[in-house]
Amino acid sequence: MLVRKLGVVAVAAALLIGTAGCSITSNVATKLTYTPSDGSQTDSRNLHARNVLVLSDGDHAIIIGSITNDGEDEATTNITVTGGATATSTDFTVPARGKVDFGYPEALGFVGSQPAIVLEGVIPAVGSNIQVKFDNNAEAVMHVQVLDGTVPTYKDLMPFVAPTATPAATPVATPAATPAATPEATPAGN
Repeated sequence: MLVRKLGVVAVAAALLIGTAGCSITSNVATKLTYTPSDGSQTDSRNLHARNVLVLSDGDHAIIIGSITNDGEDEATTNITVTGGATATSTDFTVPARGKVDFGYPEALGFVGSQPAIVLEGVIPAVGSNIQVKFDNNAEAVMHVQVLDGTVPTYKDLMPFVAPTATPAATPVATPAATPAATPEATPAGN
């Protein structure tokens, strides 16, 4: 009987240790950094570039994204296109413990968003990547994906895609209606 009790205790202890040890030996997924969207991200100092992507209609292209600052002081940073396209290096001032969006329209609720970075010269093909350097840091280089307006969310962010205009109706002058003469009733029996 004692051997049986010891066996049950041993099996219970093995199960307890085996199942409790799962979180000790494996990575906890909630602590892993990942990009939750199509955009790219990178870090430099206390600054973090998030959800950076290129939107293109084939003839025009812009870079949009966000920059956050974890620091206690305001910081100035820049974004520079280094490969696959050209654009003017753009500086951003990010408030302490703050965020700056660029390229997001106010109509979608992004109040205070900075203008998008406009790509110049040869526009990269949709589906390709361009290199973007963040904060003049050689280690903070992103390979940013070029997307189009296939996804409705991105179509709303593309300022250069004008909705198809329908021509305004041209008023046509119509002659004033003249009342038609009504025939007089003839008495019956005539």
